[in-house]
Amino acid sequence: MDARRNAAIYRETLAGHDARSRIVIWPDATHGLLKANAYNFQLIEGWPLSAKLRFVLEGRYAYAPGALDAIMDWIEDRGQDGQASWR
Repeated sequence: MDARRNAAIYRETLAGHDARSRIVIWPDATHGLLKANAYNFQLIEGWPLSAKLRFVLEGRYAYAPGALDAIMDWIEDRGQDGQASWR
């Protein structure tokens, strides 16, 4: 899979629909935004026990640095615009 090519297709598809939409390629992350060097498995079912234990111990630190913060910022921005009211 070519992440840059796919991102370009999504950008072209979304162009003009919502100026706040962003397509981000997160370096060294899996498709699920986990750190690729530790969690680069196709499916969770394929994780060895050591990866499962590491994930439990790392918690939020299992994710690529900054990824969860970026998602939370995006959600908060949407909420401030009145599009999400969950507080």
